[in-house]
Amino acid sequence: LEFRRVLFRSEWRVVEPKELAASAESVETLLEAIGALAVDEFLDGKQADLREYRLDAPEVRIDVAFRPGLEVQTRTISVSSADGGKKSFFTYSDAPSVFSAAANHVPFLTKGADDLRENKLFAFSHDEIHLVRSTTGDGAPPVEIVASRTDWDVNGKPSDPMFVEELLKDIAGLKASGFPEPATVPADAFKTPFVTLTIVKKGDAKETVTLFVGSETPGKKGPARYAKVGETGDRKS
Repeated sequence: LEFRRVLFRSEWRVVEPKELAASAESVETLLEAIGALAVDEFLDGKQADLREYRLDAPEVRIDVAFRPGLEVQTRTISVSSADGGKKSFFTYSDAPSVFSAAANHVPFLTKGADDLRENKLFAFSHDEIHLVRSTTGDGAPPVEIVASRTDWDVNGKPSDPMFVEELLKDIAGLKASGFPEPATVPADAFKTPFVTLTIVKKGDAKETVTLFVGSETPGKKGPARYAKVGETGDRKS
């Protein structure tokens, strides 16, 4: 796994094993976890005994590239858990010591591409939405929310603006909980969508984005549903 900051865009991207937009929030959380490595005990003179601390083949190895000047400097950090997962040992390239940490940092540093990739379904905020039309697969009448001159109308009637604002925030903030490989998505996952959201953005172009929510599937934190934006991009939400 490799990710790097695109400086001229001020954004993060996963570059290995494949090019993916990265979640700034997830990357910052990982960087905070790296910065949280705190020394509980200095094991001086033990750099030649890395096997004793399972650091010859660490559970986590992280290469961090710094660029304080024109020359990029790289430091390798190695971390392994110990004492039944209650603590950890770590060191880094050219370190004067092996270090013991009072906590197990391995779970917070073990990340794959899917853990760091952008998981927001939409690249816009709620205040960019002009209209949302919701239809369900059970044939129920559609629900349409559209901006009026002052607030919002729901199916042609004035609505509670605070309720609508919260709903639009929830829609714009939808995130994927997983990224299944296309070959694992059932062919009929979207045959009868559970719900379809048609979103029209503000502006003269009236750009339209459609979210399809399909059949149920097991997720990391319980039942989830397949979802896709447009006709591509299958993912769990």
